[in-house]
Amino acid sequence: MKNKTRLLLTLALAASFFVTKAQTKPLGIPDLKWLEGTWTMKVKNGTISEEWKYVNDSTMTQKAFFTTNDGSKMPQETIELVSRNKEMFYISTVSGQNDGKAIPFKIISLTATGFISENPTHDYPQRITYTLLSPGKLLASIEGNRNGSFSKKEFPMTKE
Repeated sequence: MKNKTRLLLTLALAASFFVTKAQTKPLGIPDLKWLEGTWTMKVKNGTISEEWKYVNDSTMTQKAFFTTNDGSKMPQETIELVSRNKEMFYISTVSGQNDGKAIPFKIISLTATGFISENPTHDYPQRITYTLLSPGKLLASIEGNRNGSFSKKEFPMTKE
């Protein structure tokens, strides 16, 4: 009986070691494939849309649009989520801002259901977060200091 107990404990410890090793695999772009597709948010004057595309294991792209209630579609922003040299970045190019230059935000936290990216030197925002709340429900937010005061905007989105 003692030998069976020892054997079971040894097997259980070995199994937990392998499970722990498997779970510590670093996350990356493939873990954010749930972002792929079109996400929308209705606002007073129209709809904000983000169209995400999985490109490969190191890149996802996004195009954001504002569509007015009368159907006019205006580009707002393009995003690249990239993994380079064991670091990940959220790179934003906003129409009519920053002289058309892309602004990188380093991804400082990544889970299977979202990420937090930061650029403390950017005027506003300094932090951008995406969180999958449930299948088909996403909460994006931007935050930081703006003109000496903390500001945060949330964008609850639904997948089409």
